[in-house]
Amino acid sequence: MPTTTNHIVAGTSRGDATINVQNLLDRPWYKYPHLRTLYGWLSVVLLVQATNGLDGSIMNGMQTLTYWQKYFGYPTGAQLGIFNGTQGLGGVVSQFFLWWLVEKIGRKYTIIIGSVIIIIGVFLQTFANGLVMFACARAVIGLGLSFEYTAAPMLVTELAHPTHRAQLSTFLNTLYNFGATIAAWVCLGTLTIQSDWSWRSVSLIQIFPSVISVALTWWVPESPSRSHQLFDASCLVTDHYC
Repeated sequence: MPTTTNHIVAGTSRGDATINVQNLLDRPWYKYPHLRTLYGWLSVVLLVQATNGLDGSIMNGMQTLTYWQKYFGYPTGAQLGIFNGTQGLGGVVSQFFLWWLVEKIGRKYTIIIGSVIIIIGVFLQTFANGLVMFACARAVIGLGLSFEYTAAPMLVTELAHPTHRAQLSTFLNTLYNFGATIAAWVCLGTLTIQSDWSWRSVSLIQIFPSVISVALTWWVPESPSRSHQLFDASCLVTDHYC
């Protein structure tokens, strides 16, 4: 009996066959044109987790900015909790329908919708004129982020070549720290801006990963598990794996 480690079961016209995924590739991935193309598009999806890290770190960084503190009246206690906690409300709301949406319209369209929602939330946050508007913006951003980080890991896992699936899935999670590091340095740099734009510019920077996602995710292949016809799924696998 063959061991199941690094093996997948593939259906054929003659029945099931067990394939050792380590034998599917005989050289590094970058020497395969189809894998270079696939992973180039998947890098757009990997931006999602960096967006999540960027948002989390920016909110912490804003609280160190004097003009942000002054504009919102030096919030403390429950008021400060509202600033930080409303983002999670958007994520909670989405869980009632997101499981259905990601199967109904597909992974990449869910990511695109999430990016659009984040863009709207960032504009509201950047030009907020008070606590209520800022808190609502945080909830909108949280809603968009939940769309993205629900669909992105599924798409990466389902599209990655079986040989590289674990590595890419792990890499996706580590990109949170990449986004958080960028946000920390941006906040440090805006400390020298002597106006409300010291925090508004930090907020506006959040828009760039989502703009990239909206512009490029259209060309990312959809997951083969989303193909309603066996022929479409087979063509997708053939184009990007073989």
